[in-house]
Amino acid sequence: MTKDVMIREVTDRATDIFNIDVDENHPKKKFTQKEITSVLRAFADCVIDNVTEDKTEKIPLPGVGNFTAKHVAEKSGTVQLGDNKGSTWHKDAEDQLVFKVSTAVKTLG
Repeated sequence: MTKDVMIREVTDRATDIFNIDVDENHPKKKFTQKEITSVLRAFADCVIDNVTEDKTEKIPLPGVGNFTAKHVAEKSGTVQLGDNKGSTWHKDAEDQLVFKVSTAVKTLG
């Protein structure tokens, strides 16, 4: 699925969900792809900002899982294969953004 196809599908589904509870006295809302793209961008910014600010924070993606931070220790070693065999490498410790899928949706079926 491409980004454009995903945005289009989310736009259609959001429009359908939003209009379920709309009564006949109010016009139905048709979301635009630009609005949905803005909402998704805002959600991504919220996740990154909050997890960066507080590494213990859990940010839910309702019905799917949670975003959290994971600390990865520093690593080093020696190249075993290729032209650089025998040279050493090092990677500093870092915090990474991770996503843990909810057990309710872990098994697709």
